Amino acid sequence: MQVTITGLDREMQKFSEALEFWSQETQSRLLTANRQAGQYWVAEAKKRCPVDEGRLRNSIRTNTYRDSEGVITTEVGSNVDYAPHIEFGTKWIAGGRVKELGLVAEVTDAMAIHDWPAKRGEATDATSAMIDSRGRRRTAKGRFATVQEQMPFLRPAFMKIRQWVIDRFNAALVPPPPKN
Repeated sequence: MQVTITGLDREMQKFSEALEFWSQETQSRLLTANRQAGQYWVAEAKKRCPVDEGRLRNSIRTNTYRDSEGVITTEVGSNVDYAPHIEFGTKWIAGGRVKELGLVAEVTDAMAIHDWPAKRGEATDATSAMIDSRGRRRTAKGRFATVQEQMPFLRPAFMKIRQWVIDRFNAALVPPPPKN
């Protein structure tokens, strides 16, 4: 027994074109969703960032790119050298590396520190310190100080927008309506 179907060339061509269009259109929508997620993440991180002079807050940026394999990546962060010490604290930093970031990856706004003496204008040598290039906390007079507690701003910002980002990505993956 043999079955032959004819006349599908045109339908296969339409299917192939729709598949190619969906792929290109979806990639474009995913790139846009990634860029929007990065911008929203930056805005939320800036709201949560501890500020004395504003250098750290003003340095928070996003970068969205597609690598050679077509994978879209969005990065949010700061190029200020003390940013990791603020985000993660110095309690767990030894030899310039973070030994332990905590027990849970999800840091909420309630866990972040929202107030500190320098912000209130009450900074003293006992309450304010700097982080040197090796991640050691020093007082204003240069003496070693106690550890810097973490004041996360990037992680709580992402946790705040996480569902919004998921919804954006899901919307970007919805196929376009078929052409007639």
